Amino acid sequence: MSDAPLQKGTTVLLGYESYTYPVILTDDCTVTPIANTSTINDEHNATTTVIQYDPGEKIDMSGVIKGTVVPTILLIGGTVSINSIVWRLEKYDIKLARTEAILSLTGIKEASMTYE
Repeated sequence: MSDAPLQKGTTVLLGYESYTYPVILTDDCTVTPIANTSTINDEHNATTTVIQYDPGEKIDMSGVIKGTVVPTILLIGGTVSINSIVWRLEKYDIKLARTEAILSLTGIKEASMTYE
């Protein structure tokens, strides 16, 4: 992701389909490394090799979208961009109010994947 931390109170740009929404972060945004592993043991069941595959990053973000036009349905497995970095959407929650929406989402970006 970016070297700049995404801290509470910062505004990020959320892109979905052809729309861009400014999101004010209500919590610090966390980006954590992820990977799957497989362990190979010898005949005495001692670990000899650990294989790491599907490395990437996971983002957790919560914020408020101000305005009367907000996304109400996002596609799980689809893509969203956060400050122009594209993520595969794993889960989300949107709570609508009169002039804003409260959004929380989790996205995955595999190191080997390119999303467009």
